[in-house]
Amino acid sequence: MEKRVFLALVLGAAICAGGARAAAEEYDAGPATIVEDDEDIDHFEFTMGFIAGARRYDGESFAHEGGGGDVAGAKALVEPFDRTPYDDCTVFGLRYDLRLVVSHVRMTVGVDFPFASFDPEKTRRRYDVAGVEREIAVQKIRPYELRFGIGGEYTFGRFTPFADLIGEVDWVDTALTVDGTTVGYEASSFGFSARLGARLYLREWFFVAAAGEIGIVGQRFWGAELSLGFSFG
Repeated sequence: MEKRVFLALVLGAAICAGGARAAAEEYDAGPATIVEDDEDIDHFEFTMGFIAGARRYDGESFAHEGGGGDVAGAKALVEPFDRTPYDDCTVFGLRYDLRLVVSHVRMTVGVDFPFASFDPEKTRRRYDVAGVEREIAVQKIRPYELRFGIGGEYTFGRFTPFADLIGEVDWVDTALTVDGTTVGYEASSFGFSARLGARLYLREWFFVAAAGEIGIVGQRFWGAELSLGFSFG
């Protein structure tokens, strides 16, 4: 886990360092468009892209959602949610963000659609459930994430480094099989993460962006993003 955190931090730093070098080379090679009037750089952005990372659900309070009515103790299970894959769940997915930038201040609202990647067979274990030993396996983990962000940015020619504090509302639905019977559970929580990245304008209205993200509290552990965006306004 520590290696993943370190890699995410290195990713964010490398993005900023590489972009700064590219911006410096562009400045040396020829004139760059440097906007001095804050009103001229105020704009909206829409971005869409890919995400990868890890989530931790072992601290969540899962509530019974449905199924397992004939299995004693199934509605009050706790122990399976402290084990793999809930303690370190790899996710890949999609991200959509809408953002307003005013005087270098960023205000973001967006949604993530992560998809958990794990092998259900490797989660199969035997647990004591209400005094009876039962075989339990994880069948599904399906997260949904609504994100809000406040941050800052500054543009150097075509290159714009940025940093955000992200607050997110997280929902996760999951399903276990208890001796072959499917039982559903759900949980929700709020968390914070820090994001560091940069965007590079390929046209006046079109850019590519990359960022690294580290969780502070909540489900998010670490993350990375690669996206394309459009600016307008």
